[in-house]
Amino acid sequence: MVSLSAQRPGKHRATRPRRGHPRSIRELLEFFRLPARAFYRQRLRTDFNEEDPAEEDDEPFTLDSLETYHLLEDLLRAAEKNGPDRVAERARAQQRGGRYPLAGMAARTAAALLDDITPVLTVWQEIRMEWAAAPQRQAITHAHGRILLEDWLPTLHQNSAGDLAFVQLRASRLLNKESQKPEGDKLAALWLQQLLANAVGLRCDGIVVGRDVLVRAAPPPPGAMAALDDLLDLWQEGLCEPLPVTLKTALVSLQGKNPAPIYDGNDHLPGEVRKNLNLFRDYPDFAALSSARTGLQRRGFAEYAAALYRPFADWLETLEWQAHP
Repeated sequence: MVSLSAQRPGKHRATRPRRGHPRSIRELLEFFRLPARAFYRQRLRTDFNEEDPAEEDDEPFTLDSLETYHLLEDLLRAAEKNGPDRVAERARAQQRGGRYPLAGMAARTAAALLDDITPVLTVWQEIRMEWAAAPQRQAITHAHGRILLEDWLPTLHQNSAGDLAFVQLRASRLLNKESQKPEGDKLAALWLQQLLANAVGLRCDGIVVGRDVLVRAAPPPPGAMAALDDLLDLWQEGLCEPLPVTLKTALVSLQGKNPAPIYDGNDHLPGEVRKNLNLFRDYPDFAALSSARTGLQRRGFAEYAAALYRPFADWLETLEWQAHP
């Protein structure tokens, strides 16, 4: 019998990218989280993950965690746009649109979602009293090596003292159940936004209101520009071939823990490689990931984990957080 790994084709490589095609913050975040997936999507314009949408005639009887997340996210976006007082109206619109379970469960679902979101909105209202949204968004243009990044930063907020901050609402829980510390992958976007703001001369705090806690981040340290340019160098390298590293697995390794279960998964944890065929194609298990050597310097998982994610891991240690009342 031939194993799956034996049937895998050779790893794709591409020539060095030419500057000229502007890259976005979303693409940078995609690379930061999953470099291998970014290579296939951004350089080869392909994705091995195929979604299997549910049949339109299927009626939900219960909500799974992903559906709950999307409904809460929709309610939070309504709160950001129209104010917290309009959230109940949006929940009724969700129910009319058939997004809740059938029959009597719909009313219970709406009540449960509103109960879940009330502490989040209470904290959000307090933050809004201190921080007002700026009328205009900040454009970002940053060129380094063969990477040209052009985009708009998310809306900035300002307090009475003139301080700037990214203020964001999230439908997800931000704390890891075991460590009771913020999950790094859920705050990666904020880290990159702060780095990019720093590149255009803006020192910005970060405030994230999650489903369970309020997280505050101070502006990045003085060496942030070097960290950004190092990241762009690695992105340029990652556009030539899929790098053998991922954000989640690397963070666990940098904490001195065993990263294999995060990547491979087990009976209780769906590993990263099980959820992403772009990873499986080149690195079907952690043994393959950790033994691979890529790039001109022939670096492996440990070297890429340190180069890509050590500044981010250090930043995570500076965060402050508080559970919702």
